[in-house]
Amino acid sequence: MQRWNYPQFRPGIMGKIEKVVGPGMSKTELVVVFASGTVAATMMIAFSVYKDPQWSLLQTIIATLLVFDLVGGAVCNATSPTKRWYHRAQSSRQSRILFVVGHAAYPFLVAWLFRAMDWKYFCVVYGYLCFSAVIVAFTALYLQRCVAVLILCGAIFIDSYIFTLTPGFEWFIPILFLKLIVGHMVKEEPYTAEE
Repeated sequence: MQRWNYPQFRPGIMGKIEKVVGPGMSKTELVVVFASGTVAATMMIAFSVYKDPQWSLLQTIIATLLVFDLVGGAVCNATSPTKRWYHRAQSSRQSRILFVVGHAAYPFLVAWLFRAMDWKYFCVVYGYLCFSAVIVAFTALYLQRCVAVLILCGAIFIDSYIFTLTPGFEWFIPILFLKLIVGHMVKEEPYTAEE
């Protein structure tokens, strides 16, 4: 198995950011990650103003924070430093699964604030998300990416055909699964016969 040499964490605020995104992320990568979240958040604010979905201030704030984190996180999880960091030797399969499980607040907030307390939606989406993380974690390395993409397709079908799309959150399920299942759970390391 390949071992990576990690650069030291930078001092100050950059070091704190690197403990989340992984050490060694270039300035350009950081700009792309934060800009993508910022642009998505700006678009959500514009949507709430110009399309007037009748959201409360709390709903607008939550929607803006969710889209910032999910889009920025999906882009971040596609970078090599983040992949290497979350799949380093000291990081276990269980810790990656728990990272996904820890995102319960996301479908909970959508079910509660934007789907009139639709607990069936929460249970199905969250259950499928957690089950998907376990499936990818225990899938052979050379199959992880295609299994994760298949799971993403399943999530889109669930969102489109089992439930009605959530107005203003039509993007939510695809980007949630892109960030956590395709991005976070899939190991980015060349397959070798020894693995």
